[in-house]
Amino acid sequence: MNIAAQDKIYFLNGSSREAKVLEISPESILIEGEEEPVTLKRENLLLILFKNGTVELINSPSQDVIYNPNAPVKFSGTHPDGIFKPNHFSVNTLALCNADVAAFYEYITRSKIIGFGVMGAYNFNLRATYQNPYIARLINAKKNYDVGATINIYPWAFKKRTTFYFGMMLKYTNFSFDGIKPDPINGANALVYFPATGSQLATLFTNGTHTSFGQGFFIKTMLGLGAFKLKGEYKEQINNERNSSGYKRINYLPKIYFGVNLGFNL
Repeated sequence: MNIAAQDKIYFLNGSSREAKVLEISPESILIEGEEEPVTLKRENLLLILFKNGTVELINSPSQDVIYNPNAPVKFSGTHPDGIFKPNHFSVNTLALCNADVAAFYEYITRSKIIGFGVMGAYNFNLRATYQNPYIARLINAKKNYDVGATINIYPWAFKKRTTFYFGMMLKYTNFSFDGIKPDPINGANALVYFPATGSQLATLFTNGTHTSFGQGFFIKTMLGLGAFKLKGEYKEQINNERNSSGYKRINYLPKIYFGVNLGFNL
């Protein structure tokens, strides 16, 4: 067995053991043994100190305990720095370039492999800009807000400082614009402008990286690629513009989302 770089398991009885952690489940911990994997019951464990410095608390002891006074990691009845925290809050710094204040919350499940999240954003621009090309092309268009939900898969289960993930995002965007239609009184050569609202409900496939630093802070990158379905007045305005240029009517348009999120864990 390779002992050059091992995780360290601390038990509630005061002992400890160095071994590579292979799997963590709700009932047990699977570690590398001399010949075959060894299963440890969670009820007997205090915490795991991973080789990258991350600490995961398994159980809280009934009294204050210090397992190794010479080690930098001690436990004294409170959560030591570095223990994995499942609640992730962040803000998309790239969205600020579009006057969007976009906030994200994600809960990482106990397995540390699956994360469920929500997001919300409000746009302060008076008019839609080039960052939203399928909205900005409308007359007097203004993006209002976004709401969405995410699900992410973290194959490396946060055992490394930088971990890769992939997943999906369902994102709803609301906006307003001036619609155009022929004047029913003066004929097709005259146009009537009217206030209209539109929306995009996009499904995006996402991937990126999550990098931890400092005491509970992280940077998360995100690239989402997908599409949304056109509907209502929004569909009519987009297709009227395309038809005037000789294009075929369309029902779907592509959607791209970029993110560089700065956040913290609780």
